[in-house]
Amino acid sequence: MPSSDEGEFSVTVKAPKGSKLEVVDNLSLQVEEMLEEIPELVSMSVSLSGSSGSIGSSSEESTISCTLVDKTERDRSTDEIVEDVRNMVKNVAGAEISVSASSSMSSMLSSGVEVEITGDDMDKLREISEQIEYQMSQIEGTRQITSSLDDQDTQIALNVDKEKIRQYGLTGSDVANQVKNTVSGYTATTLKANGDEMDIIVVLPEERTSNLVNIEDMSITAGDGSIIPLSAIAEISMEDVPSSINRGDQSRYVTVSCEVYGRDSGSVGSDVQNMLSQISMPQGYTAKLGGSSETMNDTFSAIGLVIVLAIVLLYMVMAAQFESLLNPFIIMFTIPLAFTGAIFLLFITGEPISMMALIGCLILVGIVVNNGIVLIDYINILRERDGYELTEAVLAACPTRLRPILMTALTTILGQFPMIFSNGSNSEMLKGMGLVIAGGLATSTFLTLVVVPLLYMFFDRISSAFRRKFHIKPKANPFEVEKECC
Repeated sequence: MPSSDEGEFSVTVKAPKGSKLEVVDNLSLQVEEMLEEIPELVSMSVSLSGSSGSIGSSSEESTISCTLVDKTERDRSTDEIVEDVRNMVKNVAGAEISVSASSSMSSMLSSGVEVEITGDDMDKLREISEQIEYQMSQIEGTRQITSSLDDQDTQIALNVDKEKIRQYGLTGSDVANQVKNTVSGYTATTLKANGDEMDIIVVLPEERTSNLVNIEDMSITAGDGSIIPLSAIAEISMEDVPSSINRGDQSRYVTVSCEVYGRDSGSVGSDVQNMLSQISMPQGYTAKLGGSSETMNDTFSAIGLVIVLAIVLLYMVMAAQFESLLNPFIIMFTIPLAFTGAIFLLFITGEPISMMALIGCLILVGIVVNNGIVLIDYINILRERDGYELTEAVLAACPTRLRPILMTALTTILGQFPMIFSNGSNSEMLKGMGLVIAGGLATSTFLTLVVVPLLYMFFDRISSAFRRKFHIKPKANPFEVEKECC
């Protein structure tokens, strides 16, 4: 799917876990200084987010939103500038930086590929995701490969020694409640003043719980009333845990995604699918294309089915109008001729077969048969009304119908030029549709004047020989019937 060039992109700067806002602010300033060297840049806006940097906090983050000059005033596309920025900021130390183009139509023009890995054990899912990340990095055109497990929080884990807490007359629940009350606080009493009630919450100051040493020295009241440190009854450690756990169909899943540059996401998705088919997955674990890639494949399949149904319905309508099964069959040959021209024009212009291109194919099905209908109908008129022989009618009909066929075809083809050559915002989305309609109709128009008459003569002679062999009477001439009735 081609990406939309709206002249906007964003740079996300993440500092290490537990960093303060000042750290990510300094890193963001470094990136901003680099971005100022881009000649096409018009403006930047920065937003910082995160917590105070205490234990358990997520990474501090800065988002730099950039706006470029209008695409008519620059030589490079947004994707090319984004790729240049990626190479520019990749060596900034102490930060994880990602760059992506912005689009208001990202749902339709998604340029990334996503893989969903399903299973139960998080450690195994992490191992598989790391393997897929490495394999995906070997595929041409992939950029910024990320996993949903990359975003992690830090938490303090308490491994309580059951034997020791029994000696002190405690249970695991007692220890957990005391730690919770100390860290989060507890409501000691309620103060009533002027008819209002206020809870009095007792909690330790933040500096008493902001590092591991303070947590180890936390006081725990034993069963006999004595005070002991938490480290005497529990092993305390720091652990990295996922910020979120995704679940679908009662199974955990992890996503590995990447941006695409220099290739269309469809071909990259095919390479990723081939890569997944070669990986031996453990029992109970699966990996498949998901997210926007899965949606795009489903959409392509749906549009393909719609095109087939359109062809069937078109044949049924023409069969009813011509009162013949053969003439519509001949006209239907213009459709593959049109598809050939459409694919050829996409190929020489380097445009991928996108969703909008498939919609163009759907439109093409209803347009290209018009020329065949005009030609075949006039051949039938010459034979039935004026008594022309087969060859004589074909030779007379083609020059006569050349002008109206060219007029209708050229008006439609020229009408696609604004979509093909437009350089406005989101014009890439409609370019594929314009190329399909213009290329398909041009090829179909030219070949209709050559292929359709030849097919008409070929099938008519076969039909005549078949009727003679089985003594089948030909269809009544409507003009002769009309004369007899009058």
